[in-house]
Amino acid sequence: MKRIKLFFIIGISAIVCLLLSSCVCDTFPHFKGTVYEWVNAPSGEQGEIFVDSEPPNGMNLEPIGYAHVSFYFENIPPMGPSCSAARQKEKYILLYDISCDSNGMFEKSGTLACGNYPLKIKGEMEGYYSTEKVFTYHGDSTFKIILVRKT
Repeated sequence: MKRIKLFFIIGISAIVCLLLSSCVCDTFPHFKGTVYEWVNAPSGEQGEIFVDSEPPNGMNLEPIGYAHVSFYFENIPPMGPSCSAARQKEKYILLYDISCDSNGMFEKSGTLACGNYPLKIKGEMEGYYSTEKVFTYHGDSTFKIILVRKT
């Protein structure tokens, strides 16, 4: 009888652990991409970001080394007093800050909560217009960031 109770308790404990682990969910995103200069950009263009897609044909693109890429997540302010008033006013909070290599490539892995939610990516480099885009995070993504030189 004691063995049956012991197996019952172990079984219930295992089920509770499985249920609790399914409530706590992390994902491990892998973001990678390249930053380019749009060499033949029409006047007035300020850049563009392509998420999991390719730029249209006809864009003369050259990789830009050492550009800067930032990822932000949407700020959903907590209701508690521990969060400063200034922090609660921010629309997005910095998640990752990445420097590209000499070929304009970047790559970053990390940990995020599970789900589909808005993230913002921003590409910038001195002498170029910065560009940013809000996209819905669904999992690993590849980016093509197109910057335009300031004239």
